[in-house]
Amino acid sequence: MNMSTQHNTFFRLTKRQWRTAVLLLFFTVTLGAKAKNPELSFDAFYQENGLPNNHVQCIFQDSKGWIWVGTSQGLSRFDGYTFVNFLPQTNDSTSLRGNLIRVIQEDASGNLLIGTENGGLNVFDRNLEIFRHPLQNHPRLRYKNYSVNDIVFDANGNQWIGTDFGVMVLDTAHQLQILSPVYHQSNKAFPTEFVRHLKFDNSGNLWLGTNNGLFIYSPQTNEIRQVQLPFADGQSREIWEIYKDEEGQ
Repeated sequence: MNMSTQHNTFFRLTKRQWRTAVLLLFFTVTLGAKAKNPELSFDAFYQENGLPNNHVQCIFQDSKGWIWVGTSQGLSRFDGYTFVNFLPQTNDSTSLRGNLIRVIQEDASGNLLIGTENGGLNVFDRNLEIFRHPLQNHPRLRYKNYSVNDIVFDANGNQWIGTDFGVMVLDTAHQLQILSPVYHQSNKAFPTEFVRHLKFDNSGNLWLGTNNGLFIYSPQTNEIRQVQLPFADGQSREIWEIYKDEEGQ
């Protein structure tokens, strides 16, 4: 072995040793940090701290940083220190409708949308701190105590609303459509379903989690098909959550 080869071999070994030393330093620092903070710190909040109810159904942080907590007995706004509660008031038409909060969302204009059980769609006016009920005069909803269980937005900003009688679409011009899908490759009407959860996939199809299983709806064709899941006999078919991973599956 000549001197040049010895030098190159020594250089390669030194690079390996250097890389090992860096890794050891990294793990030492990481383990040291974990040893100093072995547990995460949590604060717990209950009715005695100001919540309207201990049964929390949903939590949402809006674009202004407020934390909104939907409970079984009303809505609460949290600033990190105190809770401000919004409850239904029998003689106040501008109050929240419905006790149990199913979903909290925010549209592109910053309007806060609250869906409740048997109280429909509520829109919170941030300036006046009152609630508007934009669908209360719709002919098919005027005398109906319907529930709004989920709200999602498509690429055009239209609201897709999951209810206890199917899906409604509220477009950006505030025109409401109640969907009447048909089964794929059939003219058979889709039966009314209690829709708990909605999720758009990367192809623009809408996935529906219902009390009777999982369905996929195509807005382009108005067709719907059921996804066959391996339910066991006697097992609940209620779908409460649909998750889309980073690959769009």
